[in-house]
Amino acid sequence: MKALKKILITCIVLVVLAAGGLFAVAKFAPMEKVQARIADVVKEKTGRDLTFTSAKVMFWPSIGVRLQNVAFSNAGWAKEKNMATLGALDVNLALRPLLSKRVEVKRFVLQEPVINLEVSVDGKRNWEFPKAAKAADDKAADDTAEGQSSLTAGGSFKMDEFEIRKGRLSYVDQKSKASHALDNINITISFPDLDSAFQMDGALSYLEKRVQLVVSLQKPMVLAEGGASQGELLLKSDDLDAKIAGIFATSGTMLKGGTIDANVPSLPSLVSWLTGKPAADLPFQKVAFKSQATASAAGLDLKNASLKLDDIDASGDVGLDVSGPRPSIFGRLALGKLELDRFIGTAVDKKESAGGTASSAVPEQDWDATPIDFSGLKAVDADLVLKTQGFSLKGADVGPSTLTAVLKNGLLKASSSEASLFDGVFSSTLMLDTTGAPKQAFTFDMKGVQALPVLRTFAGFEKLSGAATADVSVTSSGNSQKSIIGNLNGQGAVTFKNGAITGIDAVNIAQMIQRGLQDAGVGEGKTEFVEMGGTFTISKGVAHNEDLKMRGPLVQVTGIGDVDLPKKYVKYRINPVLTASSGMDGATGIKVPVNISGPFSNVRIKPDLGAALKDVLKDPAALKEQGKIIEDNFKEIKKDPGKAIENLLGGGGLFGKKPAPAPVETTPDETAPAPVNDSTLAPPPATEDTTAP
Repeated sequence: MKALKKILITCIVLVVLAAGGLFAVAKFAPMEKVQARIADVVKEKTGRDLTFTSAKVMFWPSIGVRLQNVAFSNAGWAKEKNMATLGALDVNLALRPLLSKRVEVKRFVLQEPVINLEVSVDGKRNWEFPKAAKAADDKAADDTAEGQSSLTAGGSFKMDEFEIRKGRLSYVDQKSKASHALDNINITISFPDLDSAFQMDGALSYLEKRVQLVVSLQKPMVLAEGGASQGELLLKSDDLDAKIAGIFATSGTMLKGGTIDANVPSLPSLVSWLTGKPAADLPFQKVAFKSQATASAAGLDLKNASLKLDDIDASGDVGLDVSGPRPSIFGRLALGKLELDRFIGTAVDKKESAGGTASSAVPEQDWDATPIDFSGLKAVDADLVLKTQGFSLKGADVGPSTLTAVLKNGLLKASSSEASLFDGVFSSTLMLDTTGAPKQAFTFDMKGVQALPVLRTFAGFEKLSGAATADVSVTSSGNSQKSIIGNLNGQGAVTFKNGAITGIDAVNIAQMIQRGLQDAGVGEGKTEFVEMGGTFTISKGVAHNEDLKMRGPLVQVTGIGDVDLPKKYVKYRINPVLTASSGMDGATGIKVPVNISGPFSNVRIKPDLGAALKDVLKDPAALKEQGKIIEDNFKEIKKDPGKAIENLLGGGGLFGKKPAPAPVETTPDETAPAPVNDSTLAPPPATEDTTAP
C-alpha cells in the first residue's frame, strides 16, 4: 500500500507539473526552459532524473500536453536503468477551473508505461527516495496541514478519465532472487475527486494468462495518508475466482473484519499455471474456500473457515503467525470422512506400470538407505487438532478419531485417539525429534482388531487370522529407512484369539514323526488356535521372543526365537504337542521341535527329528500311547542304541520305512541371525540323528 501511495502522489505531481508547464507556455516561455524546469522540480522532489523527447501542447477546448518517450531514472544500485518509462503521457485539464485554483483532469492517459520495482540485497527499495526528497515531501505535507500550500488549498481536484494502456509492472528481489511480472496491463480508474470512492477496473497478463482485476476503496485518500478504508479486491481468471473484502489499512491491522471467498475450478490447471510446469496427479480437482479474515504484518487469522475439496468438507479456525523466528500455524479443524486411496493410488500405479511393485526395484534383503529430508520440520511450528469422521484405505474403514500434532523447533509430537478398526479399536502416538540427529518413538495399542483384514490390506499378508490385542512401544534413530530399522529398540505384547495360521500345520508337524516327513514349506496346511500370544523385546532391529504359547483344538505350541528385521530373516523354534482339548494347559506327549528359518520370502519349516528321539530316550513312558512298535524298539535301545534308532527311523520302525535322504541345504548366509541360544531346544549331536541332512 505504501507503493500505491507513492504512485498516486507521483501521478498527481505529474498533473501539477503539466499544468505548470502549460501556464509557462501560455506566457510564451521557450519549451526548452519548460522542460528544464519540470526536470528540476522532479529532481528536487525525488532525487531522480525525468526526461522526455518531445512535448505537444493543446489550448482548446481544454489545455493539454502530450509528452513522448518519458523516462524516470532508477536508484543507483538497481539493475534496470529506469524505474519507469512511458511511450506517451496525455494530460488534458479544464481551462476555466485552473483560473480558480481548481484542477479538473479531463483526461489522463499513460501509454505503454513500464514500471520496474526492485529490492536490493540489503533491503533497499527503489520506490523510496533519498532523504532530501523525503524532507521536501514532509515539508509539503506540513504546509498542507497549515493551509499554506496544497493542491486543494483554496481549491479542489477532480478527474474524469484515467487510463493505463498496454502497461508492464515488474518486481525483482535481488536477495531472494524472486521475480514477478505483469504484462499487457489495461486499467481504467474512476476517481472523480479527493473525497470520492476509488474504482479501478482492469485486466492484465500473468504467466501468459489473462486476469481480470477490480479494486474499490471507499476512502482512498484516507488510506493513502495512513488511515483505513472499506474496500474490495476481485481477481478472476480461467483458473481462479477470488474476492477479498473488508477494512483495509497500510499499517497495523491491514485487513479487519474481512472475508475471503475463493473458487478453483481445476486445481491441476492452477498449479500448472503458477509453477510453469505440468501438474503432477493431484488428489483433488475442485477447491472452494470461504472464511472470515484478519490480516497484519504479523500474520493471518481465519475464523469459521470452510474448505471443500471435491466431495470432502473441512471447517474450523486457522492462524498463521510470521512474527517469530519461523512461521507458526494454529489450527482447529473438523474433517469429513477421507479416502486415502486418492493420495497413494497414483504413486503405486506408476511404480507398477514401470515394471512391478515398489519393492521390486530394491533387493529383498535391503532396506532403502536413501536419506529422508526432515528439514521441513524445522521450517515451521504448528499446533493442530483435527477431528475426523474417519478414513478409508483399500476398502478398510477407520472410524472417527481426533488427531493431534504439535511441532516446535523441529520436535513433532502426534497422537490419534481411539478409533474403530475391523471389529476392534486402536490408538497410537508418534514422536519425531529432528533438533539434532533424528530420533523416533512410536507406541501402538490395539484391542480386538481382526488381524486378517488388517494384514491383508496393509501388508499383503494373508496367513494369520484372529482377534488381535497388542501393546507395542519402540524407539529408534536415523535418517533413512535402513538406519531406522537397524536402530529399532523396544518391547511389546501381542495376543490373538480364535484364529488360525495358514501355511503351518502344527498338527501335521506333530504327526510327522509317524509319517517320516522331514521338510515342509510354509504354504502347506493350516493351524487353528483358540489363543496365541507372547511378549517380545527388540534390540538393534532384532525382535526376540521366548514365551510364545498357542492353544488349539488338537495341538499346543510353545516357541522361542528371533525375527531379524534389518536382515529380513526369521530364526524361530516351536514345540507342538498333540492334545485332545484346547482347554488344558501344559499338554504332555511327544514333542517334535520345529525349526522355522529363512528370509522373509522363503521361510522353511523343518522338524527336528533328532531332538524328538532324544526326548523319547529321556522319557520312554511318554510313548505308551504310540503303541507296541515304540515299546519293542525301546527294549532294543538298552542292548544296542544305534540299532534301535535305525529301526525307529527305518523299515519296520516308527515310520514303517526308512525315509529318503533329505536334499542338501545350502549353508545359511553368514549375515543370517545366529541360532537361538536355548540348550533345551538345541538339536542333539549328529551321532544321535543319522537322518539329519
